[in-house]
Amino acid sequence: ANRIFFLNSNISQSNENRANKVPSSAFLFSIIQQKNSQIQDLQNEISEINNTLNKIINIKTAKLTNDYFDISVTKCGNICELQFVRNKKEIKASTGIILGTLPDGFRPIGNFNPMLTLGKQGYAAYFTLSAQGEAAITFYTDIPALTSFYARIHYIVRY
Repeated sequence: ANRIFFLNSNISQSNENRANKVPSSAFLFSIIQQKNSQIQDLQNEISEINNTLNKIINIKTAKLTNDYFDISVTKCGNICELQFVRNKKEIKASTGIILGTLPDGFRPIGNFNPMLTLGKQGYAAYFTLSAQGEAAITFYTDIPALTSFYARIHYIVRY
């Protein structure tokens, strides 16, 4: 931000110093070239910072797909988020659904077994995730096909 302010102040000073003169096109072109070079340097620095942050934060994604759900899994540092969007087909009450096995980097530190309420309808569910990455969910009411959940489940993984 300071460097961008410096770029702007340089342009302003150039204009103030020559307030009574019309600058030549060669002079304006040299200023534009200089500023373009400085802007490119800033963009390169920003890109390098973003790459470094991604390495530090360690953002990764994975998918779990089965007959009932497409689940996106995002890992940011040592926190994971499972996100359900909607079910593909009807789910009967007390049906245990095996969601699949998460890849190595996405497995929790220990067993994770919360009781959940999903979606605006507040569907009660029991979610289990083992340290080996095996995920399952059981709903306690019938759920029609294509019901939107937009549910997120967070847990901790090894870094």
